[in-house]
Amino acid sequence: MAASSKEERIREIGENIRRFCKEYLNSQYEGYALNLLEEISEYESLNIERGKAEIWAASIIHLIARLNFLFDKQAEDHIPAKKIREFFGVKPTTVGNKASLIENILNIRNNDTRFCSDDIADLFKFVETSDGFIIPLNALKEEDIDFDSLEEDFALELRAFFERKKLRIEKEKKRREEQRIKEAKKQEEARQKRIQQKKDKNQLDLFDDLG
Repeated sequence: MAASSKEERIREIGENIRRFCKEYLNSQYEGYALNLLEEISEYESLNIERGKAEIWAASIIHLIARLNFLFDKQAEDHIPAKKIREFFGVKPTTVGNKASLIENILNIRNNDTRFCSDDIADLFKFVETSDGFIIPLNALKEEDIDFDSLEEDFALELRAFFERKKLRIEKEKKRREEQRIKEAKKQEEARQKRIQQKKDKNQLDLFDDLG
């Protein structure tokens, strides 16, 4: 196929990605998916000119969702894998296999911030302690680090990490509080509904007695 046909295919897949993200996700994940599409287009072993554009779009979104843990029901931006497949009208095995193929050929890592958020990438970062132990970055406490003894670039990276960690904690607290308020409101509405139903029943019973 001519280069113009390849460009047309890239545009078609991109439009499918944008269409899905507009309805079910957001511009952040759309950006990750388009980054992945651009990366795929540069690999001859991943010939995007073959196969349906819908399958490519679904597979790209599936991989982005997987890298960002969006299939986890507890995730703030949770999206069921089934929703992706239904939207594009594709089979589960086709999408799963192609997503895995893309991941393997591009050698995508879980902490690649071209395709996932800093919060997700932080979960897969490790550091070596002065004692020679390798530990998850998330296990470090800010107060235990002597920033003055570190190289400037690494110290800046750690400070940025702890700032993101603080924001994550605050965001999670806010989310839990909003959820608590929502549940309390739901329970109160249900209680008021039961009270009203009981009143309505008593009034009907009273009319029956009068009759």
